[in-house]
Amino acid sequence: MSFILQPQRRALEEVFTRFDLLIRPGYQFYLASEEVNLLGISIGAGTCSDLHGLNIAVLSKEPFNPTVNRVKNLPVNCSGAVLIRRMSIEEEGDKKKSNWYINQPIFVTEGLRLVDQDRFLRKLFFELNGLKTYYVHLE
Repeated sequence: MSFILQPQRRALEEVFTRFDLLIRPGYQFYLASEEVNLLGISIGAGTCSDLHGLNIAVLSKEPFNPTVNRVKNLPVNCSGAVLIRRMSIEEEGDKKKSNWYINQPIFVTEGLRLVDQDRFLRKLFFELNGLKTYYVHLE
């Protein structure tokens, strides 16, 4: 996510909750009791970002893919974190009721809140902050 398109960055900025987060190599990330993957860091720079200078950690239940996802230059300071996931069957059904949905690949971005951290074990624990939005995934 070091190269992130404008619709994706705007979705991240819409749902994230601001908190200080230092991500170091070897950290594990959990949403409730389920492990999630760090896909990348969205850098708050350039024309894709309204919130300049704010890095946002991007987590997902999807597996890390080194040909697409890039995580480098750790440790890195972030100003928040989000979860990116595919739409659920129910969410897709709701979208199909809209005249705007034409089977495009829509992803869901949900804001996260840090609830606990264990620096010794290198584990960070998150919960959803209640904010979510959708965006069309462009490749």
